[in-house]
Amino acid sequence: MTTRQLTHITLILLCCLSFATFAKQQQSEVNLLKAVFIYNFVKFSRWPEEAWNEQDPAIKICSIGDDELTETLVGLHGRTLRDRLVVIERRHSRSKLSSCHVLYLAKSLQDKALEICKSLHDMPVLTISEISDFSKSGGMIELYRSEGRIKFKINLQITRQAGLDLSSRLLKLAIIVDRQK
Repeated sequence: MTTRQLTHITLILLCCLSFATFAKQQQSEVNLLKAVFIYNFVKFSRWPEEAWNEQDPAIKICSIGDDELTETLVGLHGRTLRDRLVVIERRHSRSKLSSCHVLYLAKSLQDKALEICKSLHDMPVLTISEISDFSKSGGMIELYRSEGRIKFKINLQITRQAGLDLSSRLLKLAIIVDRQK
């Protein structure tokens, strides 16, 4: 191999590495934006009084399963929202999910999401996921990308059955899904 060929190969490899780094950085920024969406979902939601524990008045945002967004959500831990501390908890099993105020279901739980949502039926736990058709299958808020933008769908019927009240400002930005499949 000549020096010229090695130089070309090196340049090609550097370009590939730069592109991979750029792509990873962009995905990280998208996940950060999705975490901000989740924070705002909490900000514009109201829970019934019985959903709050006097000994532990924190807003519990739980995640179950594994994807990149579950890692990014940790950045919300310790923030304050409506005079309540935001606590992020990773759950590794389905036990005690009803103690969460918000539950993010990772894409890795696609086969179990419906079952998990059914187990929380009528409980004031705001369920959120990026799983396709999540809002039509019994979940409350589905995040998705369309035309390069992050958008969301809300299953208003399920949300109301759980006793949650969503701000009209939030509902104006969403696509409303009114019934289950």
